[in-house]
Amino acid sequence: MTTLHTKFRWLDISALITDFRSGLITESIKFKYLLATYILILLGGSLNIQIPPEPGLIWTVNTFTLLIAVSLGTWYCYALNKAGDNSDFTARYIALGFVVSMRFAVAYFALLVAILLFSPLLQGTSFAETLGVNLWLNVTIMVVTLSLYYYFIAKYIKQIATTDVPVDKDLVA
Repeated sequence: MTTLHTKFRWLDISALITDFRSGLITESIKFKYLLATYILILLGGSLNIQIPPEPGLIWTVNTFTLLIAVSLGTWYCYALNKAGDNSDFTARYIALGFVVSMRFAVAYFALLVAILLFSPLLQGTSFAETLGVNLWLNVTIMVVTLSLYYYFIAKYIKQIATTDVPVDKDLVA
């Protein structure tokens, strides 16, 4: 008899993949990932409301790039899941997306700390102004970040949906 897993995984993607493959993810855990994901979305939306974008070319290009990237990334993940066992896509997508998002948040925090520590070396240059004014730098950073985000989610969905793909052992066990 298998026991259902009731542990919420914050960063441990390998264990989450194993739990999904084994059918040990309960509806309660799925709900916790859904709730945590929507809290992150709410926080992100709240930041956007408090720091409103200026209408114009930069905002328009960023919005359409985001819309296209999210649509294509989600579709690609769905197609990989469908090519595998074609089950439980929404729960996998939300739970894996949450864990990948938490990992990105840790990486961004480390990058922010590094920028703050080394910003005195960049005297006369405002990193924030460069990002805010340079349209192509903004779009490039967003495309690279989203590409990596969906690459990881797609990779992990494929590991769950097809049992012939071995589970990678990540940095966080």
